[in-house]
Amino acid sequence: MGSTQQFSLFKKLQLISYLFFSSNKFIDIATEDSIQKSFENNKQLREKYPDKKLPEEEKLWRRKEMGKSTKILRESIFCAFFWVLAPVILAGIIAFIMKKPLDFEISSGTLLAIRLFGLSFIVFAIFGKVGWEIQTINGESLPEIINKFWFRLVYTVGAFVLFLGFFCA
Repeated sequence: MGSTQQFSLFKKLQLISYLFFSSNKFIDIATEDSIQKSFENNKQLREKYPDKKLPEEEKLWRRKEMGKSTKILRESIFCAFFWVLAPVILAGIIAFIMKKPLDFEISSGTLLAIRLFGLSFIVFAIFGKVGWEIQTINGESLPEIINKFWFRLVYTVGAFVLFLGFFCA
């Protein structure tokens, strides 16, 4: 494996399919890539293992770490999917109820205001999210938990209002 930047578009798509449908294969590839990059970037490691063969315990430890990272990545992607899907469905249902049973008409100016309001929430969420400044080793401190939840909550409200503005058109 070469460095990630050298992966072709096809290879990256293939790796994504492994991530979702064959996580053990993805973890194996990620482990090998991690080992190769470690040898490329770490002179001490190259000096300690000139044959570029790590002890089995080290390989197993790296595979375990790649497994943890893979699990976090998969959970994050699935969670993000549902955090986006929920406001889309809810906005669609509310727009349908407003249009059909209630016969509620919304002017184009009001639609524009709704969309801008939703977009403002999304931008607010993006600019309000804190990153490395509060990061701890495990990522489980109270500020980190609230930061993540606050971001998702505000972003989801913004997405809901934005989708509602489009569905009501």
